[in-house]
Amino acid sequence: MQSIFTKDNRFYLMGLSAIGVVGLHISLVARVQHPLQTVIDFLFSHGGAGVNVFFLLSAYGLCYSYDRNRLPRFYANRVKRIIPMYAIALMSSFIIKGKDQLGMISSFIMQLSGLSFFTRCEDTFWFMETLILLYLFFPLIMKTILWFYRASRIKMGGVILYMLLVMACEVPFILSNFNTIIGTICADTAILLTIPRIPVIFLGILTYLLEKDNKQNEIYFIYGISAMLSLCGFIKFSYLSIPAIMLLISLSNIRPLSRVFCFFGRHSLEIFLGHVLVLPLLKDVKFEYSIYLSAVLALMAICSLALYYSNKIILSVVEKIIRSCG
Repeated sequence: MQSIFTKDNRFYLMGLSAIGVVGLHISLVARVQHPLQTVIDFLFSHGGAGVNVFFLLSAYGLCYSYDRNRLPRFYANRVKRIIPMYAIALMSSFIIKGKDQLGMISSFIMQLSGLSFFTRCEDTFWFMETLILLYLFFPLIMKTILWFYRASRIKMGGVILYMLLVMACEVPFILSNFNTIIGTICADTAILLTIPRIPVIFLGILTYLLEKDNKQNEIYFIYGISAMLSLCGFIKFSYLSIPAIMLLISLSNIRPLSRVFCFFGRHSLEIFLGHVLVLPLLKDVKFEYSIYLSAVLALMAICSLALYYSNKIILSVVEKIIRSCG
């Protein structure tokens, strides 16, 4: 079976998602009465669903890396991809916010290690904390899912497990009493934002396994079920109609502005971290909105480029040190 989420498809979808997330955050930060703001509000009202796309495609891509690399290489690739860039973004964020030195060091360690996932989190970086823990525990997650997937003799066992996960992660949030309890326990942590997205992460892994076993019909079935649940209003948080849209885009050859969105997709992490650094600086609009929007986009581009090249320089220096020591 031909891969559904090829590298180009993944980059294209990530590019769309990156623009969606950035557009939503601009919409939320700049609350002004302006025709352009109204257009942005309309276009990006569901931009937050892009986070789900990132999680699904990250899980799918991690399966490839896990299958093709030994464990040390798997982790080395993950560290190279996000840690230097995230470390630079964190330090820049702390300097902008004017944190004291002691608070800066402790927050830096907690967030870079992913431990802040379990404590009070910075709303802006909760996605990175979740991603770090996904990378860290992915081999264990993959082995557990693979064991169930292979051991289950039930036809469409993976689909059944997915449905059970949806029930476990989504239904409690619909029940008001449980919602209040879990909201109290997990308040101000990334846990509350991550739980509803667990089925999406699992769906990325399951897509890879079904594709590998050439079970195309099961893939279509499970994505169709996701869309139906979401459209019926059963799912509250996960926007489970989004995977179905992703599938349709990937299966079709119609991808407008493909090069542009693929470029954004390749640099989606830089774009995400860059916009997180810029938006707090321009939170209060005190000048003409079109100037404000131009300033946001220009500073985002500068920050994203700075993160990209800083990351390249750090990795180059580390590789030279390793070679000289070897």
